[in-house]
Amino acid sequence: MLKNPLMQSLRKGLTIEEQAQIDNSFALANRIAHLLEAHKISQKQLAQKLQKRESEISKWLSGGHNFTQQTLTKISLVIGEPIYQIPTVVNKAADAIAQKLV
Repeated sequence: MLKNPLMQSLRKGLTIEEQAQIDNSFALANRIAHLLEAHKISQKQLAQKLQKRESEISKWLSGGHNFTQQTLTKISLVIGEPIYQIPTVVNKAADAIAQKLV
């Protein structure tokens, strides 16, 4: 994440929990953007497959969006790769995505 002096001063007023939530939100948005680029999927294509407006996808990827598990799962299925990994269920999630692609 880039260090912006204004943002840094605003962050000082946040609790550790709030800072962590913001950091995680931006990390998810960055990961999704990276995966879209890696798989050559445009925001417009993602929007069409999720039956959303492209402006909504753009808002999600600008950071700060509170993604639901349901939305993250749908995005993963469209991309064909997990957005994040939970150690105990990584193989199950990867298998589910692989089955969807077959």
